[in-house]
Amino acid sequence: MYNFASLLSGGDLRSIGESDKVVAIVLKNQSLFGDLFKCLYSSDSVVRMRAADAIEKVTRRHPQLLQQYKVNLVDDISRINQKEVQWHFAELITRVNLTASDLSHVVKVLEENIEASKSNIVRIFSIQAIYDLSLKHKYLIDTIKLILEKYKDDESPAVKARVNKLRK
Repeated sequence: MYNFASLLSGGDLRSIGESDKVVAIVLKNQSLFGDLFKCLYSSDSVVRMRAADAIEKVTRRHPQLLQQYKVNLVDDISRINQKEVQWHFAELITRVNLTASDLSHVVKVLEENIEASKSNIVRIFSIQAIYDLSLKHKYLIDTIKLILEKYKDDESPAVKARVNKLRK
């Protein structure tokens, strides 16, 4: 078992610390991915944030590593109320195969994050995730159309720009 938490801890939420070093380690030895994933359960918000960042970077190249953690993502990680984890969750959840039941839960979580989050990054990534999921699961097209219509005149220029880009 590799102690990634020690590499990911320290400092504050404004930096990624040693997360790129963690990414390099896991890319060289993918069997360590589970040890990295466990860091999402850390009581330390800095470790959780950096772990989410590292997992996102690793799974960009190896999305299949996430599939065995689908239940964890859907049942546990989706409930973490930390903006840095929420926006990475939105990216990660599109990389796994989801059942209809999973999708229902995930879309509900993403919609709640769009509605309630004070973070425009969380809102943008959540809208993008539902959009991306609708490309794979056609029955979500009406859902994303409603979301895009609802937020087309959002007070946040960043949210508005992303919505208008997706509407095209």
